[in-house]
Amino acid sequence: MTIGERTSTQRSTSIAAGPVLKRNIPGIESFLRYSPAGENLVKANEKFLLEDKFFFADSSMFHVFTNKFYSGIPENCLSEQNTVVLTKSTAIKYFGRIDPIGEIIEFGNYGGFKVTAVVEDTPDNSEIQYDALLSFTTLYKDPDINQPSDVSAMGSGMNYRLYLLFEKNFSESDFYEAYQIFHDQKIKGTGVGAEKLKFVPVIDNLKTYYLNSKIYPEFSKQNRQVLTSFIYIGIFILLLACINYINMATSRAGMRAKEIGIKKVMGGQRSQIAIQLLGESFITTLIAFILAFGLTEYILGFTGFNDLIGKQLIMNIFHNQLLVIGSMILLLSITFISGIYPAIYLSGLKPIKVLKENKLFGSSKSVLRNALIVIQFSISIMVITLAFLMNSQLNFVISKDLGFKKDNVILIDVKDEVLKTHIANLKNELTSYSGIKAVSFSYSAPAKNITGYAFGWENNEGVMETHAFRQVIIDKDFYPTLGIQIVQGQNFYRDTELRDRNVDMIVNEALVKFMGWEDPIGKRCSYGQVVGVVKDFNYSSLYNEIRPMYSLKITPPITPEILIILMNEQNVAQTIDYIESKWHEFAPNYPFNFTFLDAEIAQFYKQDQEQKKMSNIFSLLCILISCLGLFGLTSYVTLKRKKEVAIRKTYGAGIRQIISTLFKNILFLIVLSSIIAAPISYMIYTKWIQHFAFQVPLNYLSFIWTSLAAIVLAFLISLYHYLKVINTNIIESLRYE
Repeated sequence: MTIGERTSTQRSTSIAAGPVLKRNIPGIESFLRYSPAGENLVKANEKFLLEDKFFFADSSMFHVFTNKFYSGIPENCLSEQNTVVLTKSTAIKYFGRIDPIGEIIEFGNYGGFKVTAVVEDTPDNSEIQYDALLSFTTLYKDPDINQPSDVSAMGSGMNYRLYLLFEKNFSESDFYEAYQIFHDQKIKGTGVGAEKLKFVPVIDNLKTYYLNSKIYPEFSKQNRQVLTSFIYIGIFILLLACINYINMATSRAGMRAKEIGIKKVMGGQRSQIAIQLLGESFITTLIAFILAFGLTEYILGFTGFNDLIGKQLIMNIFHNQLLVIGSMILLLSITFISGIYPAIYLSGLKPIKVLKENKLFGSSKSVLRNALIVIQFSISIMVITLAFLMNSQLNFVISKDLGFKKDNVILIDVKDEVLKTHIANLKNELTSYSGIKAVSFSYSAPAKNITGYAFGWENNEGVMETHAFRQVIIDKDFYPTLGIQIVQGQNFYRDTELRDRNVDMIVNEALVKFMGWEDPIGKRCSYGQVVGVVKDFNYSSLYNEIRPMYSLKITPPITPEILIILMNEQNVAQTIDYIESKWHEFAPNYPFNFTFLDAEIAQFYKQDQEQKKMSNIFSLLCILISCLGLFGLTSYVTLKRKKEVAIRKTYGAGIRQIISTLFKNILFLIVLSSIIAAPISYMIYTKWIQHFAFQVPLNYLSFIWTSLAAIVLAFLISLYHYLKVINTNIIESLRYE
């Protein structure tokens, strides 16, 4: 929809959109409206619990989507008002069985709901997640919500998700074509609803929504970035392992040279030897796969890995064709990548050279080996650098000053109507306690209950312009409690109602800047006037810039729902115990649940935090694999130079001189790897950080520190072998036979 100069796309629609579209577009088989019921107190079977995964849904729910039923009938389980469908876990939680048909659940202020069915829990990867479904027709008891039948209602109250089930041969393009006809016939020229807001539909296919959403492209872009980054890291890890195999197979070719030479003398063909070597690679890889599957099963089933990444992954190898086919392709690919060069190289050895002259191909293999080491360390340095930079950015957004106090602030959702009538007394009790600095009882809080509306705002010329800005509804203690500074004008000082068209509003600096106001105090809008300006604060995540926002003082019919309490730093646990005791005095049958404000804000970056944890694990794997390869390679190379070391010692070379000579080549390779990894790391990081509106300044020293760490680590690994060779008896090293 387009409001004023702002065009936005959202996944919620009006309550009328489903029925109106179904009636006017023949290709729609069914529609489903789906809306969160919010956090409410649930009373059932002498249990009192707060629930936040109860949703209102149309009776078409189980026609549009399929689910396993333990009891009840799919066709009519949500057709009547005040009926509820429970998931298996919810039914067991309240009633201890999966067939509580006819039992009553009390839900918030909506009254009692009769249980009509019990269904299977929603899987972890489902786009829809619920613990219970409430009949959508229950909402029509609200006098402010009427059964929609008019097209003009399509442009108001955008609070409901809408799912459309198309007929078999009805496509997305068919829908847009049919909608355009409907628009031209029923909406165009009316000046209301969808026409007034320049409202146009956007269809997202549920199968592709997660990775290719047209409604929320940024959401999908971030999901794709996470997915592709893990795919790339997985490929990097496999590549590092393949490089290790190639390096070790070619560097130890001398040990198998005579074997291959004898086979050729006895009539063995090069193709036969190559197939044998590839077979060895296949067996090695197959054993690794078997071990990997067992290890994966153990990690997913018996460790906290799923909790770490916030998913519920299972192997299920016997029922997952994609996993089986993908694993077979991966098995053959790794076999080929790791085994093809050693097979070609070793099968090409000349019998005369290896049996008589004991010579291999020459120095070309060492050039390739050095190139593979450079690739290996470039990948490792790149992954470690990216992990370091990502950690730096995430630490920045979590610790950044958001413009308000977030430490030692707790939020308590208040849904109990009886408690709301005594809230003034509760606030007085809490503010009189020494461990509490301030208390606010509001409808909105940072990251919670922030909405947006469009209406007229006065510009500098006194002309009213329509704009859509963010809205928070608060009490007069909100800004003092969170330490948000009022930079112009004053705080709320009188009670007004929206119907008076004389409401006091406090706006943020971003709104003042957007409107270009020179003197904002006294500026008018459709519902009142500006009485104050607050300093900008980040009321949403740091992915977004601070947008224009206005605040209203909470007045009926809107009721406060969030208790915001700022505590002293000392004796926090004791203070929370006091708050809980007072809570139970005023609401003895209402559960006491609270969250820390900083924890609520951290939820914005949950996916990034999971990506950070995984990246750290993968970085350690990359380091480990690279170190294992370097350990084996330096062992072989150092042993080959045993005579050289003995001769140098004979001529008086010191330990430091010998070590520097031996390490010089590896040092050159790691420096070259660092030079290659730095620009690649920079490009990937700058692309990743783009979805943050607030970014930590790039620390270029990260590239240097990572490279130095790689050099030190390589030196320590190599030093073990250097000292071992240096301490070997000179006579033993120079003995020919």
